[in-house]
Amino acid sequence: MANYDFDLDIIEGEEAEALIGWLRIELAKRTIEVKRDIYVAKSGNVAIEYECRGKPSGIAVSKANWWAIVLDGPGYEMEQVVFIKRLKLKRMCKRLLNTNRDAKGGDANKSKIILLPVSELVMKEVKIITNKKENKKKSGGNLYADLMKGRDEENKIEG
Repeated sequence: MANYDFDLDIIEGEEAEALIGWLRIELAKRTIEVKRDIYVAKSGNVAIEYECRGKPSGIAVSKANWWAIVLDGPGYEMEQVVFIKRLKLKRMCKRLLNTNRDAKGGDANKSKIILLPVSELVMKEVKIITNKKENKKKSGGNLYADLMKGRDEENKIEG
């Protein structure tokens, strides 16, 4: 965000560069599940599968550390990717089970999916990387320390 204050602008620029640097390192050493949603432009939702043909699937069985959700369709054209930690995505989906956002979909409606509003992904402080710019919700303080704190908290949940 332009402040017309060089000192502030340079700090914000360096924070964004630090985020991208950290993300590159983090993703290089972790596992990533990649999903592409071609209906997000039409529906405003990202479909997260959790069951197929009566068996757990998708987010329910994924062991990946991160999910990369490629947004496609008119207005997106695969130019935006949402990177989100699997555990955070799982918590977001879990609270929508047995609501009007818990639906059937996929081939012949054989899958159970959560229709997660793309706006919620953005509002939940996930990082959004586009090939045009990078956006993030500020958490305040030292960006690197905040990122490491989040990683430590996730490790407590997993292990």
